[in-house]
Amino acid sequence: YNYTRDVVSQVRPDMVQGGNETDDGMLWDLGKISKNGWKNYVSLANKGYDAVKSVSSSIPVIIHYSNGGNNSKCRWFFDNYKNNGGKFDAIGLSFYTMWHGSIADMKGNVTDLKSRYGKPVYIVETAYYWDTNQCGYSGSQVPYPQTQDGQYQFCQDVRTAAESAGASGIFYWGSHWCQSWKWLTAPGWSNDDASRRSLFDDDAKATKGILGLVLQ
Repeated sequence: YNYTRDVVSQVRPDMVQGGNETDDGMLWDLGKISKNGWKNYVSLANKGYDAVKSVSSSIPVIIHYSNGGNNSKCRWFFDNYKNNGGKFDAIGLSFYTMWHGSIADMKGNVTDLKSRYGKPVYIVETAYYWDTNQCGYSGSQVPYPQTQDGQYQFCQDVRTAAESAGASGIFYWGSHWCQSWKWLTAPGWSNDDASRRSLFDDDAKATKGILGLVLQ
């Protein structure tokens, strides 16, 4: 509570996301859902929510779940979160075709969640390849060409589908992560070729994909 209140007081953001892809809670092991159930996680999330509102009641708080194309998993998560007293103003979803299904799956999920919970829904993570991926994804996992044109078409289609489903916004993940293999490290993490999904190439020049997000 104190940490969140301090940060929000200094930064005064337009929106706050209470944790990143909190599929299994946060602040492990204390707030790990699979280990300690929903009570601890919801208590932690609610303290963060209350801290934000203590600064400004008008700042919306998002709860973020990763499986943006899987409606049954999203319903499971948000039903449990809500039924255990979890507070939230909006839903955040990740959507990557290699992990979360098709654009049609995402569109149907956004439509359902918006209606079911009466909250705005955002795609808070999405990205696609402007160059051949280094992790071996193929076939239906990467249905667009892994080129700048393919990235452009993916971005355009995601934006169109999200808008038509009633999503309130899209955030592109790792847009600036060109040459990420040179600097992106973390314990227990290996490079998932994020640099191939950035919106800038290896020379730090903008890819065509940017236009797919901004042009009508």
